Amino acid sequence: MGTLRRRLVGALIALAVVTLAVAGIVPGSQPLAAQESAAVRPDRWMGDLAPYLQNKKLTDIVIPGTHDSAAYWLDENGPMLPGHLPDAIADLYNEYRVGGQFMARFALAQSRTIKEQLEDGIRYLDIRLAKHNGEIYVHHGLVGHRADVIFGDIEEFVKAAGREKEIVILSVSFLGNTPDADVQSYRQAILDRFTGRVVPLTRQWSNTEGWRNDPIPPIGDLWNAGQQVVFLGPPKTGEVEPGLWIDSPWPNKWREQELETAVAENLRNGPSDQIYNYGGTPPLLKVGLDAQDRLFVLQAHPTPDAMLIGLNLVDPFYVIAQCFNFNCIASLEALAKGVGKRMLDKVFDWWLVNHINARANLNIVIADFYEHTSLVQSALNFNQPFGITPAVSKVFGRTGELLKVPLAIVNPTGVEYFVRASEGHGLVAKMFGSGSPYWEWSHMFGDAATSPGNYTVTLTATTTQGNPTVLGTATIDVSRVAPPANGTVILWPAMGYQAPTGTAPQTFSYGSHAAAASAP
Repeated sequence: MGTLRRRLVGALIALAVVTLAVAGIVPGSQPLAAQESAAVRPDRWMGDLAPYLQNKKLTDIVIPGTHDSAAYWLDENGPMLPGHLPDAIADLYNEYRVGGQFMARFALAQSRTIKEQLEDGIRYLDIRLAKHNGEIYVHHGLVGHRADVIFGDIEEFVKAAGREKEIVILSVSFLGNTPDADVQSYRQAILDRFTGRVVPLTRQWSNTEGWRNDPIPPIGDLWNAGQQVVFLGPPKTGEVEPGLWIDSPWPNKWREQELETAVAENLRNGPSDQIYNYGGTPPLLKVGLDAQDRLFVLQAHPTPDAMLIGLNLVDPFYVIAQCFNFNCIASLEALAKGVGKRMLDKVFDWWLVNHINARANLNIVIADFYEHTSLVQSALNFNQPFGITPAVSKVFGRTGELLKVPLAIVNPTGVEYFVRASEGHGLVAKMFGSGSPYWEWSHMFGDAATSPGNYTVTLTATTTQGNPTVLGTATIDVSRVAPPANGTVILWPAMGYQAPTGTAPQTFSYGSHAAAASAP
């Protein structure tokens, strides 16, 4: 009976492997399809965006991250550790040790190494550790590389010349059955690698509130102190829990609609100033930190369950049909390419139109096989400001003249916008940024002699969809006095201008140059 059972299990797993091959799921690292711009380099994007980031906190920006970051290689011939797949599946696998390649399909979460992830722009790493054969390894069900390999890559990255402003957030956890002595020993080994570069997580005593945890300082302060690593791992025995500085709700869904509902709810709620006190009273405990000062991880990746894995074992034809329906469930990578990618696209759309508090709450976004998504490029775009820059800051004019000022629009995210001039001060043409938008006005009342004075026109860009959000503003000063002899006058395109004062007609056009006298 045992032999028959073993053959049946082997046959089912072999059939599932064939299903994967038919579905086109091929192992191996794939190059990142990064839309790298000349100005912002993914391997040092925080440094390249320093002017925009230096006065912000890590909680104020969008940070790309990975889920189970070190699970880019796993030993298909090794044991299945507890805590990843349902116990019944893990026990069955460990008993027969058949089908390691199949199991790896639902344990491999990345294809890029840690070094490649950091160079691609990833700045949040989720690393799971366990003791195996007397050493500390990474794991995601199956056993991966020795932990020293992973942290060696991180150390090399942060210490490289030109990357002094790159800050890496490390979320490190140990399998529950790892002895505390081993946890403490390796915890210290990690910190020793980054001596002087670790952001201190401190707390203060308040007579009214008790212990209060200090927020992580602004990014510019971290740079000035040479601090590049935020370590959110197991605490030293008896000390404050670093996990209090982060909130990371897990949706735990793989069906698309269910995943979207859970992710939307997590994003709408944002970070909390409480944690669950499992099995205790009260059920919720204060973390000693205001919600807005906690890092918030939006887990937008699908998570397979026993049913999905079972479908791959017993009904491979259904699995193949789903792949042809753009909803492939044949592996974690297949889920990431379909459901996961579409989920991330929705998250970024929510941010663009400021839906469900997305602009306030979106902080760290993590994914499996992120190279199949726009995760990194979207984060880089979202951290750059929308900009309106008039061709000049001051114009001159008089009654009846048509003023036209070209506007340079910088719109990194591609969000649809509308630019309006302050009430009573004309309009903006080509407001969606196609071509060369400009502000124009032909309602100037009076002249320098009868109605002297200056005023300021404010231009405001606002989103056109979802909750209206101001993207950027700019001002133009308008003067109704004579322009200086070598001043800038905007009558665009170039056209004649009769100065309000003076005896000789003069011609001014767009640009800053000396006035050209014309024949009377």
